[in-house]
Amino acid sequence: MNLTKRMQKRAAHVLEPGEHYVGALSVGPPGATAYSANPGGAMGAVGAFARAAEEAAADPGVWLDVPMEGFILGLTNRRLLIFDQSFLGLPQELLVEAPRANIHLEIDHTKAGPFGRARTYHLRTDQGQYVSVEANTSGPAAKRADRFEAAWAATPEGP
Repeated sequence: MNLTKRMQKRAAHVLEPGEHYVGALSVGPPGATAYSANPGGAMGAVGAFARAAEEAAADPGVWLDVPMEGFILGLTNRRLLIFDQSFLGLPQELLVEAPRANIHLEIDHTKAGPFGRARTYHLRTDQGQYVSVEANTSGPAAKRADRFEAAWAATPEGP
């Protein structure tokens, strides 16, 4: 089952009437993907999470901290919903919801690291707050990122 369908099944309770998921993507802090395929990479990933947390704490413009488990970005036909993610990659608590029209997305396309490929997504609100997250794009994960980006581009920015 793809993540968008999983969101429709497991996180439908947060949807408004007439709203449905059009895309979803599992993301983590920038720098974490490069360590995910390395057998000793857990320590590197912990370091990436720690660096991201330190930078976020020092910057008042950061929209929200990226937890160690990462996020799930759930895109509906109206809003961006950000959920924390369980160890199994399932949506848990809804952390943030924002109208699609108030969120701007910039993508740093595929970067190759020593142990994987990744894309960094920069989400910025109209109020100037932002968060940067990274999605694994090695192998089949690239198609998931492509589908999310296509859904974002096809989702109207207006209400």
